[in-house]
Amino acid sequence: MFIFAGVQSPAAGWASLCHERANNESAYMAHGMSYISSYLKSRGHEVWLVDTRSFKNWEHFIDEIKRQQYDFALLGPLSIEAFTAACIVRILKEAHPNRPVIVGGLHVSMTKDMVFPPDNLAVYYLNQDSPSRMKEYLDLIGEHKYESSRWPRANYCVWNEGELVCAAIVEGQDLQTKDWDYATTLYGTVFLNGKIVPDLNVMPHMDRGLFNSDFETQHPLLQELSTPFHTITFGRGCPYKCSFCSVGIQFSSTKVRLIDSDYFMEELEILKRASNGHIGSLMIHDDILLFPKWLIEWNEKIKQRFGYIPYWCQMRADFICRFPEIIKYMAEAGMTWTSVGFECGCSRALTVIMNKVLHVPGFDNPVEINI
Repeated sequence: MFIFAGVQSPAAGWASLCHERANNESAYMAHGMSYISSYLKSRGHEVWLVDTRSFKNWEHFIDEIKRQQYDFALLGPLSIEAFTAACIVRILKEAHPNRPVIVGGLHVSMTKDMVFPPDNLAVYYLNQDSPSRMKEYLDLIGEHKYESSRWPRANYCVWNEGELVCAAIVEGQDLQTKDWDYATTLYGTVFLNGKIVPDLNVMPHMDRGLFNSDFETQHPLLQELSTPFHTITFGRGCPYKCSFCSVGIQFSSTKVRLIDSDYFMEELEILKRASNGHIGSLMIHDDILLFPKWLIEWNEKIKQRFGYIPYWCQMRADFICRFPEIIKYMAEAGMTWTSVGFECGCSRALTVIMNKVLHVPGFDNPVEINI
């Protein structure tokens, strides 16, 4: 059983997963959970989602958890949801003390928390002002202060990519073999960092049915995009190793791995069939312009197989200026909107102070193209 802790965002909140209240935040699906779900299903496991956004309040959510019958509960909170997830772990452990809880995802990977609830954040954050969902929960249970040392712990904390690790836990594999980093930390929580990196091109495509994808398809993150709308990813990892962000260091493979263009086309075919033969538009989560050769290949295949698909992507301003011919090529395949993060203009601040150095071989020599 997966639990999505996405009620912390003010734009989502309780009961936001309703047609009359649906918005960009409430329609968001977690791709990481969806990929883990598809992998577990491919191995014969039954998987379903309990989405906090579909409940009216904590009482409503607690009643549902008490009714649920499951072998494992899996959470993957963002940092903004860390304390909401801590409340959920406590609810799970009080309702079903002997059923293991697995917590992973970006927050656990980025903050190096080896136990959950998050002790380190509590020191710096909760002493100032508790997040709204935690305040609600503390009021509900009659405790006016969060003391993480007194709260139940997750049984497993998974760093980095979770498909293979979560399957190993659920299937009772020997976690002390050479294939895993294994450690028992405070309060009996098991910390796991898988050494085996998933091969993205042999993994099953993401399980969009885990979330209510109808909300996403009808509520584009950018309102100007047409429906049916879909979010999509084409790789993992980060090519930067910046001092202000530890994504590239913390993720299990600092090497950026892209899916094959044919795998990407398979994903689009799945979306097309699910939308009665029509893809309205796409939003691509990755920083798309770092990989010119790959860009040219998949944009060409879009034109050949689909004609034109409007899509929104993220770009670096310097890339746009350096490679206008690639921008033109992408626009012909469907690029309609872009998000550009404008950075500091001081090279010393970027390279010396922030250590924002790109680690992608061949980036400075993209393939030449003829339009």
